[in-house]
Amino acid sequence: MNRSELIQKVCDTYDAAGYHRPLDPYSMADFAVRTAFSEIMKALRDGDRVTIHDFGRWELRRTKERRRYLPNTGAVSFPARVAIKFTAARSNPLERIRNDPFVQPAEFDNAEQLLEWLATVAASIDDWDAFIRAKTAWNATLSARSKLLSLAQQQAAETLIATELARFAERWQKRLHSDPHYWNWVRGKSK
Repeated sequence: MNRSELIQKVCDTYDAAGYHRPLDPYSMADFAVRTAFSEIMKALRDGDRVTIHDFGRWELRRTKERRRYLPNTGAVSFPARVAIKFTAARSNPLERIRNDPFVQPAEFDNAEQLLEWLATVAASIDDWDAFIRAKTAWNATLSARSKLLSLAQQQAAETLIATELARFAERWQKRLHSDPHYWNWVRGKSK
């Protein structure tokens, strides 16, 4: 994937999530990607190591001057230089993506496959991040739902997601009301 494809994917994801659309999402995504890589290069220029958790690490490697003998030309000297080295994370992010219930398949072949995936997403809501990701997944499947599902199936899927979201919201509220650390934090903020 190159930079422009990454920018387009960020735009598509932003649109699918149903967020308020800026005037030009391509420019927003372009700015985000350019800024990220610019900041990585600035940090490397300053001699820092850049680590993105579960992705990898960039660092500068200094090589010594090397002398080699090439049969055709004789001895050749390679000067010392500084190179950027990227090391992939030890954890396998692709494996995590494969096992992530919120990752939408490229396309759904039939209604049963879509309903099965939506049920898996609904059953996977166990924390706030999953709650947001489930809502995003629901919004991202709007066109697939309208093409593949009958009206009754759409209503059943909507009821399933709404029920699971409501269950999680209820559990979350109970946790907030029973957690003394949370209330101490709120009282501290309100003073």
